[in-house]
Amino acid sequence: MEEKRSADSYRVVVTKRGSNPDQWEWEILRNDRPLPARMRDGPLKSERVAEAFGRLALREFLDLLKQEGDARPSSGVRLAAELFGRKN
Repeated sequence: MEEKRSADSYRVVVTKRGSNPDQWEWEILRNDRPLPARMRDGPLKSERVAEAFGRLALREFLDLLKQEGDARPSSGVRLAAELFGRKN
């Protein structure tokens, strides 16, 4: 298992799944625990690909959290819409 640390207490963990060498996945953790709404993807063809996608997802997630913190309190609906690909 390989992990990449990022801002605050969030990080991406890349793991190999099963016995097939081409089954890798990434997951974003906070304080070494999965998020309440788990953010992960896989299986992916290589550790390198899983790491790249995981880093990108973490960066986008942290950017959305920052925007949420900078916005007014009622913008939680906007954050949820962006995370789930819906327009307000």
